[in-house]
Amino acid sequence: MKKILFILFAFCFSFLNTAYASFPVTNSSPQSEVTVDDMNASTLTSAASGTIFKFGPFIVGLLFGLIGVGLVYIFTDDKDSRRSAWYGLGTWLILFLVLVSAAG
Repeated sequence: MKKILFILFAFCFSFLNTAYASFPVTNSSPQSEVTVDDMNASTLTSAASGTIFKFGPFIVGLLFGLIGVGLVYIFTDDKDSRRSAWYGLGTWLILFLVLVSAAG
């Protein structure tokens, strides 16, 4: 009975307690602006090689393995997408080998 009363009291008290900031709070609009031009949000460009890393084909290669790489080859002719799918498959293989070696 005491626990129930304590929980009820703590629950009610938590909603009645208000906290105020000890510093002045002002409403102001942001002074800076971010603009993205000629860059897709899902790609990264390597400055050294000029290749583009694409997250979509990487995730397909990572989640579906060799079948995912095959799907990327079927649905796109982009060399960078195919390379990203192979990176996903390579990551899948490395994770698989690490997990198998850790388990045994």
